[in-house]
Amino acid sequence: MTEAMACGCIPVVTNIPPAMKVIDQGKAGYYYKAGDADDLFRVLSGLKKEEKTTMSGVVETYFRQNLSPAAIADRFYGIYKELQTK
Repeated sequence: MTEAMACGCIPVVTNIPPAMKVIDQGKAGYYYKAGDADDLFRVLSGLKKEEKTTMSGVVETYFRQNLSPAAIADRFYGIYKELQTK
């Protein structure tokens, strides 16, 4: 999923906790109730072209700032530096 997000692909995931974390609780993607085909249909049929264009940019930016290898490395480095001072 994150590889697709790096390219601006908008994730549509079930509302399970790990997936919700990856999409920042719905700010960087869409979600539907797990096992509910009607809810999935509602989400997919409700997408408008304008929203897709905007959300694609949001997803790509969110990935770059939070999920990219550089962002993860920076987070780990920050933790390492914090532990060094203790």
